[in-house]
Amino acid sequence: MGESAVDVLLHPVRLRIVRALAPDREATVAEIAEELPDVPPATLYRHITKLAATGIIGVASARAVRGATERRFRLAHAVLTDSDLAAASPEDHLRYFVTFTATLIDDFAAYVDRGTPNYAGDGVGYRQIPLSLTDAEFRRMVTALSAALAPFAALRPSAKRKPRFLSTIVMPAVRRRKN
Repeated sequence: MGESAVDVLLHPVRLRIVRALAPDREATVAEIAEELPDVPPATLYRHITKLAATGIIGVASARAVRGATERRFRLAHAVLTDSDLAAASPEDHLRYFVTFTATLIDDFAAYVDRGTPNYAGDGVGYRQIPLSLTDAEFRRMVTALSAALAPFAALRPSAKRKPRFLSTIVMPAVRRRKN
């Protein structure tokens, strides 16, 4: 049985490739390589090929360059849907979450390793905010957050803009059982 779209996507290098193309960007392999300089070219090509074969990314355009074909890639569709996750077991979901959080840790480590961090100046923060909401209030909050973030997510990269990640994790606050 082949890998699911979730399994293909939730690999640290492939997640970084998808982020390089999000939200609506097109890029060549060379442009993606500039954003992932620590990934060897052969590894990058292998992961781009796998993402394309799964349909997560697609070719936006192609042109002949010095006897070769240069392709510009883009995200092909919404990366994951609820149906992609529906059949996953609890163990699968834990594995997906571990991969996601490991990617966050790797991103933060890269930030800290680049020199003396300027947490306040760079807008770095991490916190957990407990909320007590009905399901309807929660849906209203998610809709409001999505609407508030949409205009900012649509802004194109420029020399004046710093790239930033906004990562969210939402889960029920579950009381632990006594052992």
